[in-house]
Amino acid sequence: MTRYLLRRLIQLIPTIFGIYTFTFFLMRVLPGDPATILVGFRDDEQALARLRSSMHLDEPLLNQYVAFLQNGIRGDLDDRGNTDGVVAKLTGDLSQDSRLIGDDQAQVIS
Repeated sequence: MTRYLLRRLIQLIPTIFGIYTFTFFLMRVLPGDPATILVGFRDDEQALARLRSSMHLDEPLLNQYVAFLQNGIRGDLDDRGNTDGVVAKLTGDLSQDSRLIGDDQAQVIS
C-alpha cells in the first residue's frame, strides 16, 4: 500500500507541472494584457509599467515562465489583487474554515 501511494505521489508531480505549464501558456494566448486588466483602463502609464515589471511581463517569455514556476514553488500564487497577503495564505485560511464546516455537518448528520 505504501509503494502504491508513493508511486501515485510521484506521478502527481508531472501532472501538476503539466497543468501549471498549460495555465501559463493559456494566459499568454488569451487576448488582453493582465496588467491593463488589474490597473484598469486608466491612462496611468507609470502604474502600468510598475505592474508589468513586477509581473515580469516586460521580460522574454522564457524568463516569465521561470518566474511563474518559481512563484508557484514558493506558494506565491498572486499578491497583486485586493488582498493584503499571498493567495496561498488566504486559501489556507479558507480551507481551515471549510474543514470546520464539514466537521459541524458531520456531527449534525450523526
